[in-house]
Amino acid sequence: MEENKSESKISPLRIVMILAVLGALVIVVIVSSLKTKLNNPANTCMINLWKIDAAKNQWALENNASSTNGVNWSDVKPYLERGSEGYLKNFFLSVR
Repeated sequence: MEENKSESKISPLRIVMILAVLGALVIVVIVSSLKTKLNNPANTCMINLWKIDAAKNQWALENNASSTNGVNWSDVKPYLERGSEGYLKNFFLSVR
């Protein structure tokens, strides 16, 4: 009796499907780790400080002032992206 040799081998299609599933899992892990890095409080604080500095520079440009001049919060406030509760919006997540 002759055995069917094709049943004992792993077909190339199965190998490709296994590699595709593993590739998808790797992508999910990479994306979730990037989100974790972007969502930490230190990055949120740095982004908010950059926004405040940009708002101060924009105010100085429009009012012919030096960027080293002192400004009041009320001067800079209109140049900031503000959330409905008055908090700075973050590019990557909603921060309270």
